[in-house]
Amino acid sequence: MRGDRCKVIHFNGAVVLSVLRQGHAFFAFEHGTAAFSVDGKDHGTFEMLTQKPSPSLSQWERDETQSTSLLSMIDLLIATTNPHKLEEISAILTPLGVRAIGLGDVRLPESNTDGGTGVSPVGAAAASTLPEPIEDADTFEGNAAIKARYYAAHTGRPCLADDSGLEVDALNGAPGVRSARYAGAKGDRAARDTANNDKLLRELANVPKAKRTARFVCAMCLAAPDGAILATSRGVFEGVITDTPRGDNGFGYDPLLELPDGRTSAELPPEEKNARSHRGDATRAIASTLRDLISES
Repeated sequence: MRGDRCKVIHFNGAVVLSVLRQGHAFFAFEHGTAAFSVDGKDHGTFEMLTQKPSPSLSQWERDETQSTSLLSMIDLLIATTNPHKLEEISAILTPLGVRAIGLGDVRLPESNTDGGTGVSPVGAAAASTLPEPIEDADTFEGNAAIKARYYAAHTGRPCLADDSGLEVDALNGAPGVRSARYAGAKGDRAARDTANNDKLLRELANVPKAKRTARFVCAMCLAAPDGAILATSRGVFEGVITDTPRGDNGFGYDPLLELPDGRTSAELPPEEKNARSHRGDATRAIASTLRDLISES
């Protein structure tokens, strides 16, 4: 490693060793090591190199002033209780050393009785018990900011939120920001998804396929507990609305958005969906900003 740029960086109490070598960045963390290959200004590829604890930093070449601690994973709150969404985001953030945790995994600080250590006792109220914020913005970006600021303020930790939905050109952009509430149905997530899909197909019953162009949109916002916006991003996933739902991978309108290759979003394997989807694009852009924030901290 002689001649490489070696740096220890700190973020939210975590210690991260990065080694820069000929267009590659290597990261050591508690669950293994990863490599990031730079393909362009804002693009690159992560590859897990090991799945076991990495060596202590004392085994890496470093400046004498650098820390000898192991890298700990950074916990980042994601404003969701949707396990599918959490899985998609986790798949992209985990190689960065960022552990994505949902609202059900975080206890509210108001319930703490631990003397200020930041660890809530068993039985403290989860953030998922909070009343949902009123998402009354007329853009995906506005609603993502509302959610990120709300949960960051209530939990006392940075929060990443997204607002995503479907825009159909033949319906003047509907369902848009009302995608999750399009049919006004009650019940569990699966029941609401079915009702929304049924309504969309009824609305497009007399529209030819060539005019059923549509796209998924995902806007993301990372907010600090004081309300400061740390990062934003946007991703899109283009296609057309098919006549009948197809596929079992995904949720929401995934079975209805047909891609140029003839498959629906719900027919893509999870890895391919993460690589192509609106949420994947938005998460990768946020991940790029996270790297910058970590490096500057």
